[in-house]
Formats: sequence, structure tokens, C-alpha cells
Amino acid sequence: MSHEAIAQTVDALLDILGDLGLPFTGPARLAVRGVESIRRSQEAQRHLAELLRQAEEDFQREAARQGLRSSAHWVASFPLHNLDTFREAVKCLWDLWSEQALEERLAQEFTRIPGIRERDRARALALYLTCLRARLVADERFRPVVTALSALRTEREVERVRERVDDLQRAVNALLGLPE
Repeated sequence: MSHEAIAQTVDALLDILGDLGLPFTGPARLAVRGVESIRRSQEAQRHLAELLRQAEEDFQREAARQGLRSSAHWVASFPLHNLDTFREAVKCLWDLWSEQALEERLAQEFTRIPGIRERDRARALALYLTCLRARLVADERFRPVVTALSALRTEREVERVRERVDDLQRAVNALLGLPE
């Protein structure tokens, strides 16, 4: 099935779910439409490459300021937006409408930074994603897509927290001898 056909199917499904009152269908619909239009536009892809380059420069400055110099130097010597892995991850962002693949690919690349502690690697990854999102949100073409993806990511995280709270409440009730 083509990307266009998938986007049309997802869009129709989101219309139905929205009519049923399911929350966050609006942001999801914006993400689908925005990603599909960006995926089809070569000029938008060139512009995206420039935004990625700028995000890397932002990361290098901020990482050095935050004491993550080895990460800043590593990114400067091997710009992530030029790596095949990173290109694949950005493609996943547009094809799968999910930041998770991008984050996983970046995490994989950041494991290659020599002599960096795990905690600093996690900080560097979070900083890189923050710089990338800031550049994309500041751009009027990418703002709706990134905002919609952010809303969906937030919704997933809230659901994950709810599940953990429910598990914790069941465990406390079991300890107290109360029904679940």
C-alpha cells in the first residue's frame, strides 16, 4: 500500500474516531496530513536538512555550555544529519509519524561517543532532541507536525504513567488486604 493510501486510510479512521469523541484525534490528523505533505515536497526536505544542520550547531553550543564537551566535539566531527542512520531515522519520523524511531536511532549513534558516561549520554540525547524540536517548531511549515507529534507523545506518556499508578494502587490494596 502506498504512503498516500495509508495516509488517506488513517485520516478517514481518525475522522471516525473523532466523531466518537476519542481525544487527540485532531493533533493526530494534523500530524498525518503534515507529514504526508512534507514527505512529498523535495523543497521541504531540503529545508529540513538546513534546519537539522542548524539544530546541530545549537546542540554543539549548548552541549559545550552544559559540560557535555565530548558530545559536542563528537557531533561536530561527525554531523548526525549526514549519517545514513540519521537520514533513515528522519525518514521514519515522516513515514511512521513517530518520534520513537528517531530517538532510538539517535540513542544508537550516541553510544558511539567514546569515554562518555551513561548519564551524560542520556543528557546529550535529550539536549539534541530539544534542539531539533526547537528548530522545527520555530519553522511555520514544520510547527503543526512537531506540535501534533508532541501531543501524541505526551498522550502516550500520560497513559504509561496512568498504568503505573494503577499497578501501584493495586499493589498497595493487596498489601492492605483491600479489593483491587
